[in-house]
Amino acid sequence: RVNDKTKIRRLEKELARTKAAYEDLKAKQQVFFFSEFFFFLNKSAAEIASLRHQYEIKIRNLESLMITNNSLKDDDKLLKKAIVKKRRRTIDDAGIYFFFFPVFVCLFVCLM
Repeated sequence: RVNDKTKIRRLEKELARTKAAYEDLKAKQQVFFFSEFFFFLNKSAAEIASLRHQYEIKIRNLESLMITNNSLKDDDKLLKKAIVKKRRRTIDDAGIYFFFFPVFVCLFVCLM
């Protein structure tokens, strides 16, 4: 039982660190947001989007581990499951960029 408590504490700490890193990346991505649309080959913005997606996956996995380890209360479990389902339904950032990229290229060409 003691081993389970230390395992849960370790998961909670890792989840907190991952969420903090994720929030930092979101802030950085907002800075690069406009430069992505004006400079389509901005590599650092694409790397940040990729890292953000990796952190989202890691957070989802850690939350599901905590749910399976029964470290969350019943109300929290239902809330976390709803959050996980909502995340799965959302379109990731890369999909949105690939969808709008041709639109912006056409607008740019038309304006020239």
